[in-house]
Amino acid sequence: MAANSSLSLVDLDFDRLRDSLVAFMRNQNEFKSYDFSSSNLRVLIDLLSYNSHINAFYTNMMLSEAFLDSAQMKSSVISHAKALNYTPRSYRSAEANVSITFTGSAPSYLLQKGQSFTSTIKSNTYIFTVPDNILLTSANGFFSANVSLFEGSYVYDNYVMNHSDVTQRFLISNRNCDISSLSVVVYENNNIIGTSFAYASTLLGLNEASKVFFVQQAENEQYEVIFGDGVIGYKPASGSTIALNYRISSGSDGNGAKIFTINFNPGPTQDAAQINVQTISVSAGGANSEDVESIRYFAPRHFQIQERATGSSDYEIMLRTQFPEIRAVSVFGGEELSPPRYGYVAICVDITDVDKIPDSKIQAYKQFLQDKNSLTTHTIFIEPLYTYLSVRSNVSYNINKSTLTPDNMKTLVVDGIQNYAATNLGDFEDRFRYSKFCADIDAIDPSIVSNETEILIYKKISPQTGTVQNIDIDFAAALKPGTIISNNKTSVSQHSFYSSDFYSNGYLSRLEDDGKGNVYIVTTSNGQETFVNKIGTIDYSSGKIKLINFNPTNYDGNHIKFYARLLEKDFLADKATILGIESSEILVTIEVVRE
Repeated sequence: MAANSSLSLVDLDFDRLRDSLVAFMRNQNEFKSYDFSSSNLRVLIDLLSYNSHINAFYTNMMLSEAFLDSAQMKSSVISHAKALNYTPRSYRSAEANVSITFTGSAPSYLLQKGQSFTSTIKSNTYIFTVPDNILLTSANGFFSANVSLFEGSYVYDNYVMNHSDVTQRFLISNRNCDISSLSVVVYENNNIIGTSFAYASTLLGLNEASKVFFVQQAENEQYEVIFGDGVIGYKPASGSTIALNYRISSGSDGNGAKIFTINFNPGPTQDAAQINVQTISVSAGGANSEDVESIRYFAPRHFQIQERATGSSDYEIMLRTQFPEIRAVSVFGGEELSPPRYGYVAICVDITDVDKIPDSKIQAYKQFLQDKNSLTTHTIFIEPLYTYLSVRSNVSYNINKSTLTPDNMKTLVVDGIQNYAATNLGDFEDRFRYSKFCADIDAIDPSIVSNETEILIYKKISPQTGTVQNIDIDFAAALKPGTIISNNKTSVSQHSFYSSDFYSNGYLSRLEDDGKGNVYIVTTSNGQETFVNKIGTIDYSSGKIKLINFNPTNYDGNHIKFYARLLEKDFLADKATILGIESSEILVTIEVVRE
């Protein structure tokens, strides 16, 4: 049979395989004039094509699933991650902080692990539980405590150790378990009091007496507890009872709980009275189990850092792997702080949907990193700074090239700016490039002719009302000096710095600069705006403002906005600053042109 170039070796489609085989047969002398469309041989060719197609499909799938980069099935990705000593993150319970107070006649009361509170989120009821026993004492009969609550109820899985069963496994039965809540207690020799085993993520420092357990993910997205073999890690005696206690979580659905109702009466005598529960922080940090793409990204990087933090990326990978609520991390040397802190690593963390990081979270992060730092390095967590862009854009579009109304076009432009913010901003050290931003607005719709866009930056601060205070504002960028018109009357369009409205001494007021480095309170009276008194200074070259003896009596909302005009149109955020655009500060006007 002669060689034939019509036989394709790369086509996997059934029809192309069949056409390739027919073309190959027609080039043979024996079948040059054969009618393949209505013959019995066509059936055999279809059968051969079908077999080749199935074999090609399964071969391709098998090779794809054999590598972490190309695997599509989560079970395959989990298996590859296991080889890299990476345990995919489980469901995580949302955490809330509450203050509980009550009165009672007993000298002490015990809040027990697993006792529950109820909260409603979007018409759905969720259970929040106490994670550990908390003993409260009082000499006057009044008891008070700040308590962390975690979404989900506790359950047990019990096993009996059987050394003769080489296939025995200790599987956690519920796939929605929160592995961070897992406790393992072993009851040997029919003892009533068990021994708690500690979770271990490494073999370092372990010996035959180390009472630890390991966790790995098994099939069906379940988790499995593994004990030592008697050489590395203690091996419980045969016949021991293994008790696995863990919390079942609803993941991200548990975020946002604000009001909590207690479901129990504290104390062994249950005689507590006047029980009051106040929310300190709403529930946050809940997350679903780690998805395929996250495992694919973090598994090789986790293997690379080997459970030790020596570079900035090591801290970021470890924190984001362990704590799913972390949205962004910035790590830099303490020598870059003001004042410098040598020997420290500064870590700035941004948590999803949380304005201020709870102290309990900071303590959890520090404890997690404690044994992963070098002996001479300490960590310090600093609050992230938030700077926002106020967008004022006048967009012209050619109505002859579009069926959109001005209102429709405005909605389209606003949505485009929000998409830009979601794609390009929201992380530390963001870069805002004015020319690219304007080009993106022009590209929103082919009918857009041009846009004239002004960008202001602003910060949101919540000063205390009725209290004299000094406030420092740092925009970390050079500002454009403002000017005022005669008789100290002013307009915000002429100023480098100004604030949103607040009340001062009964007058509607705001702050403005005078173009000479001074900041004044400006009040409105009879429709006239007038400088009243100097309240601070502004350094245009550095973007730093100092407000002295500032005392607003009231303001709308939770904060006052402080706006500034940049000297340069581009803005580069620093390592501790997150840049964002709020929908309320996207002000778009549409101009219709005909061309």
